[in-house]
Amino acid sequence: MANKYKTLQEKEKQKRRRKKKIFIQKTLDFSDGKLYIQSLRNNLILSLTDINGNVLRNSSTGTTGAKGYRKRLLANKVKLINKMLYYIKRIGIKQLHLIFKGFGRDRELICRNIKKIQLTIESIYDYTSMPHNGCRLRKKKSL
Repeated sequence: MANKYKTLQEKEKQKRRRKKKIFIQKTLDFSDGKLYIQSLRNNLILSLTDINGNVLRNSSTGTTGAKGYRKRLLANKVKLINKMLYYIKRIGIKQLHLIFKGFGRDRELICRNIKKIQLTIESIYDYTSMPHNGCRLRKKKSL
């Protein structure tokens, strides 16, 4: 079978052309948005919605290329947050409502990065479920 590339340089040029371009619509006009942050033990899930609740974008630490325990690392979480905040800035959202669910140190990290980009935080909600006593335990067997 004949080689379709004449030189190595042509092959590299072809590879460069194949790269995906990230397309973000600038036609969308949003001034407010809600950012849902679900912080799990090994993962961080972000969902961006408009005020009505229509999802504009969602992503997790797995989308940064991390698998397994690496999703827990702080560097991957920072990378994810910066990607989402870049998208928020490009769309034109200026005011955010933050809605947290779950435990973790990700709250402070997200708030700090939002302040760097100069977005205003309208409100912060916390919907973390807390156990309060729960069901009664079984009676212990007597010996």
